Amino acid sequence: MEKRDFSFKIKSFDGDEGTIEGDLAVYGNVDHGGDVMVSGACKRSIQNNGNVVPLLWQHRPDEPIGTLTLTDTPGALKVKGQLLLDLPMAQKARTLLKAGIVKGMSIGYDTMVEDFKDGVRYLKEVRLWEGSIVTFPMNPQAMVTAVKADSATDDDDEEQELAALRQLYAALQILGNALKQ
Repeated sequence: MEKRDFSFKIKSFDGDEGTIEGDLAVYGNVDHGGDVMVSGACKRSIQNNGNVVPLLWQHRPDEPIGTLTLTDTPGALKVKGQLLLDLPMAQKARTLLKAGIVKGMSIGYDTMVEDFKDGVRYLKEVRLWEGSIVTFPMNPQAMVTAVKADSATDDDDEEQELAALRQLYAALQILGNALKQ
């Protein structure tokens, strides 16, 4: 009987490495600057410029760390983002997000249409430039709601993966012994 080689290499684990989700802008509440983003304020900007914007670190145009895909809902401008983990600042952002130290989101925009009532500015239409992960968001409800990371960097996930690999190795040894017979 010929000897068969059952060795293997793991090149990568499937996962959503560096993805985030959140509410970039929340509609209908007064933020710390006395502004209210009106539902639909981003609609025209998305129609004209597309639904992908740069993701920046702390509104710094010299620190892009990924991209955000925008979805305008009645209650909030929702985002799914991808951190570019080849960038040191994106790695730092992911670490701070996972630790819950930084979790705010904020938009960079130009005001196109506004209205004032009782000392509050209502933003009826804005031109979006970017979305940022920030330490202190102007709107305290604008937050990252999920951080998905490369499971090989997560201790709990790594232990589960090692246990699965041990089980796979044991099964392959049993299969190899059976094929020898």
